[in-house]
Amino acid sequence: MCGVANFQGKPSPIPAFSITFEEGSWIERLSRRAVTVTMRITTRSRCAPASTANLSVSLPGTSGRTIVVGAHVDGWDIGQGGVDNGIGSAVLFDVARILAHHAGKSAHTITLVWFNGEEQGLWGSTEYVRRHAGEPLLAMVNLDMTGSPRGFNAGGFSETIPLLESVARELEGFALRKEAWNSPGTNSDHQPFMLRGIPSVSVSSRLDPEKVRYYHDFGDTFDKVDPKSLAEASAVVAVLVQAMANADPAVFRTKSPDEVAAMLRTSNLDTHLKKQQQWPFD
Repeated sequence: MCGVANFQGKPSPIPAFSITFEEGSWIERLSRRAVTVTMRITTRSRCAPASTANLSVSLPGTSGRTIVVGAHVDGWDIGQGGVDNGIGSAVLFDVARILAHHAGKSAHTITLVWFNGEEQGLWGSTEYVRRHAGEPLLAMVNLDMTGSPRGFNAGGFSETIPLLESVARELEGFALRKEAWNSPGTNSDHQPFMLRGIPSVSVSSRLDPEKVRYYHDFGDTFDKVDPKSLAEASAVVAVLVQAMANADPAVFRTKSPDEVAAMLRTSNLDTHLKKQQQWPFD
């Protein structure tokens, strides 16, 4: 058992357990043969309060405004978290190195944040947004399981699409499948920013299905990491972030609560967020 099965940090009233795909397939085959399957489960897990922290570093700009680039550093506790989200954390580290050595001073401050507690309910990113609510945060770039880049997702903030398309055209050699599109999503560290109306961009990428199938499982180990995709992702994200850090602030218009709610309803995400007790609008 991992976590408390909700986003409020309260122990689930009904215990829930997961088994591997292989074990599930085995049980299915036995059931088809009318073999009675009996299981005995022993657990030593318990729920207890815990404290943790984010890690952040900033490359100061001149405008007083900030672009946040984030990746969650925690993983599902039954595995090593190689893909989810070791690769995102590693790409963020390399982006910091590239920008620090090659980018020079940007118009907007670039703050890179390794969020903690994502798997337990987006705790690190939620707390970050709460603590920085009064600051001029222009946009957020989320790196979650970031493999070989295939394009950019504006996440419902259509004003950023021309910028994203321009960056994609500059990266012709990476053969991005599609330059930019506009599809909001939930349940990753961009969500708290999105709910506050802050433009939230993600990098769509390709991961080898035979490697990513083990995420949130014992098999999510370091050997699943592909160095080539890490290098490609680091280069593309660095170019994207540098472009965003020097863009006209008008590109990153913050949406009002009513606009965010309408965007999420249009994308049929309101029901999902209400079930999670994370709908802040009504």
